[in-house]
Amino acid sequence: MGQIKRPRPYPASLSLESSYDIFMSFVQIVDGKVDCSKLLSSKCYKRWLRTRLREPRKPPESFRRAITAHCRGEDGRRPFPREVEESLLKLMRKKRIWSCFRKTQVRIGARGYQAIGYWEKKEREESCNIYKNTDGSSKQSDAQYHALNNTSGSFAEDSNSNKRRKITA
Repeated sequence: MGQIKRPRPYPASLSLESSYDIFMSFVQIVDGKVDCSKLLSSKCYKRWLRTRLREPRKPPESFRRAITAHCRGEDGRRPFPREVEESLLKLMRKKRIWSCFRKTQVRIGARGYQAIGYWEKKEREESCNIYKNTDGSSKQSDAQYHALNNTSGSFAEDSNSNKRRKITA
């Protein structure tokens, strides 16, 4: 049996560039430094908007969400490369309306961007030296517990609480 051909939900002439591809085309490397200032430009916003299958209900908010989701690597989005994320987060954390919205009533960027990026989160997770249980809670080995509390001897879990108590003979 052959495959059933389904009609396209979009015109064949429409470019199917992904948001990521559009955003990365506006990233420039100048003298070894990454420049993301054009990513927040009205030219990038208009190009991104033209490639949407349906116009979003709130285009500026959808544009902001697409960029920030790529920064965080969430919602199934491919995260920006580390250098791009660093440069972009510097721009977005400034309390300044994005250049693509400056001559409009939209105030995106006025309060700055507070969330952490994908690579920042990865670095924080790697720098954390706490052992993790399978359920996600942290655990300490007995040696770590004794070293932190300057104690020695045998300890047991109290069955009525999660506290440790010293066993006395």
